[in-house]
Amino acid sequence: MVDRPARKGDRVNIDYHGQVDGKEFEGGQAKGFNLILGDGYALKDFEDAIIDMKNGENKVFQMTFPADYHGKEVAGKSVTFDVRLNKVEEQLIPSIDTDFAKSLGISDGDISKMYAEVKASIEREVLQRIRSKLKEQVMQFLLESINCGVPQVLVSHEIEHLIQEANNNLKARGLADREANLSPDLFRERAERRVKLGLILAKLIEQQGIKVQSDQLRKYVEEYAKSYEDPEQVIHWYYSSLERLKDIESLVLEDNVVSWILERAHITDQQTAFDDLMGYAKQ
Repeated sequence: MVDRPARKGDRVNIDYHGQVDGKEFEGGQAKGFNLILGDGYALKDFEDAIIDMKNGENKVFQMTFPADYHGKEVAGKSVTFDVRLNKVEEQLIPSIDTDFAKSLGISDGDISKMYAEVKASIEREVLQRIRSKLKEQVMQFLLESINCGVPQVLVSHEIEHLIQEANNNLKARGLADREANLSPDLFRERAERRVKLGLILAKLIEQQGIKVQSDQLRKYVEEYAKSYEDPEQVIHWYYSSLERLKDIESLVLEDNVVSWILERAHITDQQTAFDDLMGYAKQ
């Protein structure tokens, strides 16, 4: 913690409360929120308003959200934020030495092992991002190319589920224990998309007999567990619960649907910069 005004590159801990037209909006409030100024996680105007604030300082400011912002409730609108800065922390780049390697879990402090593990971790993350983007493209293709009715009773159930998720998320971020009065209309489009996609996938899986093999399931869990300090413990945790394993099976089944479609699709490779793939903001 440093006793000076916040500047770009610092990590700040803040409480914030936002209102549009005098009303709260989803995701517009949090307590004890950590943010690195300049990393692009938050909107630039929001981060810029925090720069030069001091520990314990409160600030009220207005900013306009982009017209294409994903939250339709605030897209293109002027929002008033009340921000309290709790503390400022300066980032220090450590020396790459034996002690640093040990702090990353390399028991003998071997720096070459550390580099090898970091490289393997980045490669896993890159592969995961590529698979995720491919999956997004395939799912969007299914939604756009297949017309099917969406039962409103299923949409209503999904909206209720999404509202409960949102309320749980707000509570986890330190908001009041009472549930927010969230409008179902905020979630309707997302709910309809999820229901439609679920129906399409279920039909495709049934028609084509797409299944999950036990070795596929095991491989998926093992690959996921590699990102943890004790992979065997993670593997045991999943295999000790049929419910947890069922969740993984659903993910593998979706991957199998994606693979089935890609085997029959005309694919054009495109180069993507590492920063763009990982979602790093350009400064």
